[in-house]
Amino acid sequence: QAQSDAFVVASNQEEYLATCFPRQNELAVAWTLDALEALGAGILQAKAGQQIQVIEHKEEHRKLVAHLYRAIQNETQLIKIDGDVITRTAVPPSLNPSAEIYDGIRTEFPDQDPATKLIHYVGANLRSVLSGEVDGVKLIFGSQEGRELVSAFYADWPLNRVLYSQMIEFLSRALSDLSAQGPASGITESNPLRIMEMGGGTGGTTKQIVPMLAALKLPIEYT
Repeated sequence: QAQSDAFVVASNQEEYLATCFPRQNELAVAWTLDALEALGAGILQAKAGQQIQVIEHKEEHRKLVAHLYRAIQNETQLIKIDGDVITRTAVPPSLNPSAEIYDGIRTEFPDQDPATKLIHYVGANLRSVLSGEVDGVKLIFGSQEGRELVSAFYADWPLNRVLYSQMIEFLSRALSDLSAQGPASGITESNPLRIMEMGGGTGGTTKQIVPMLAALKLPIEYT
């Protein structure tokens, strides 16, 4: 744990949860409310005590839609959920426009751009996903813009880089010991150290790990 904290501090991320995260959460909720309203949720127009009907959605989105309504309840208190009954509260809307929140986060926390941009991109297309016009997976991985955003998130978001630093530290310690053993380690050109990365995705982890492995001058097969 102490080592993990040291990496967080070295990356200047120790204040993230207290400062930037609430703003990014606000952005996600603002886009969620925009999407639900565009699909006829009627939350903003409803009067206090009025019951709200869940938007029409595909069965495959059932858990997602339930999660989004809970997010609106927990973060804005505009609605109260009791089992299958959703009721409009007397709390007035107070969210700033999503574009305004987005610009504010980027100005105040530019190092968080990889996550902020991805939240904004997904949020802006959430209505199309919920309506069935766009597949959520294809939205991110099936378009050039989506792939670039998610690749930047995996590879360059500061908190992900903290995780890579931890992996690099662990591997470099373990493999440096093997390297120091020379032939006694049993690692040879005909019997290389074999590493398999499960779920390679966009290659964000690979991009960070492979240069470190190459610098060790060990026979390594990386799949």
